[in-house]
Amino acid sequence: MRFFSGFGFQEEAALFAPFLPPRSAGFTVAGFSLGAIRAFEHVLLSRERIERLILLSPAFFENRPEAFKRQQLMGFKRHPQRYFEQFYAACDPAGLAIAPYQAPGSVEELEFLLHYRWDLEQLARLRQKGVQISLYLGGQDRIMDAQAATAHFLKVCEVCYLKNAGHFLREV
Repeated sequence: MRFFSGFGFQEEAALFAPFLPPRSAGFTVAGFSLGAIRAFEHVLLSRERIERLILLSPAFFENRPEAFKRQQLMGFKRHPQRYFEQFYAACDPAGLAIAPYQAPGSVEELEFLLHYRWDLEQLARLRQKGVQISLYLGGQDRIMDAQAATAHFLKVCEVCYLKNAGHFLREV
């Protein structure tokens, strides 16, 4: 299995163990948040055999206005440390031990994820090719609008909507 990390994180796959196959399982690509975007793009471009794509709280900001995106970027540029403190608190309202997985993120990564547009036709093509797509969203996500993301992704794939879960897909 290949795992792609989220914005401001590294090696956090262990936090998602209930949703992931063992590391030794081949032919699976997974990603969390920004990592879900990277996992999706990896599968699109890969010539490898891939049977399953797991998208964990995929970064989804298509429904947010440009003013929101500019505000996020300005806040990050002005005070990156404060931005990450607030970001991690919103990611982890349940108080999980996420400190070992925190990593610096860049303004380029933030800008990329805020402006990313999910190509539903490409997701549908992957399914037609036989790639099983598992998509998980938390209904209490404080980072993105899980209801808007659910409505968007349901057009082409099944979504596991965890009503009382946050961005880490754990109950809050």
